[in-house]
Amino acid sequence: MSFHPTPPGWKRFFLVMLILLAMVLGSGCCRDEGRAQAERVLRECLISASALPQGWEIAGGPGPYDLPDRTLPGCAMGGVTVAFNYPGVGEYGAHAYQDIFLYQNEQKAVKEFERREPEVFGQWALTPWEEPRRPLNLSADAWRAACAQIDGAPVSRSPITVCGIWARYGALLTEFSTWQSSPYMSMDDFARVAQRLDERMRECEVIVQQKIPAP
Repeated sequence: MSFHPTPPGWKRFFLVMLILLAMVLGSGCCRDEGRAQAERVLRECLISASALPQGWEIAGGPGPYDLPDRTLPGCAMGGVTVAFNYPGVGEYGAHAYQDIFLYQNEQKAVKEFERREPEVFGQWALTPWEEPRRPLNLSADAWRAACAQIDGAPVSRSPITVCGIWARYGALLTEFSTWQSSPYMSMDDFARVAQRLDERMRECEVIVQQKIPAP
């Protein structure tokens, strides 16, 4: 009888599958386990149209972030998004959105916050990103707020001013971005929205701890 150091046929396949499964479970990265529950909870944390100045309305969502054309960044446990529109500005109206991501622990959220900050405030802007003219005071563990001009095409012939917030609350990350112009989102309005978002995210930390078991 000869000795086979490698399992033949289906045994080898089975062994390989076990190894791959162990690698996935060991890494804890990008698993679907618990994602639906996480996203149900995170939807409660998104701001509503009432947090924005009068006239803004929900244009899409709330719903999962990982649509067919994009995936969850940094192996988040879950992610949600909501889009807003202010009708009557040009052909398509003014736009704003908020994303929220939940990570397995604070350490992973810290790493992803630092990794994605250059993407959130990217070089695709036409002008340098600068702090809002009205200073913000957020309670987030880490955050940045900045405004810049971007190419308005195809919705506008002129450049558009956008202001954004990128913030971390424990294991949660959130991004808020909005067109900024006095008729629909003045700098005072932006500051008020930022404060409401900050309050909601602090509440979200408690909600997540109560409703989502630790991985």
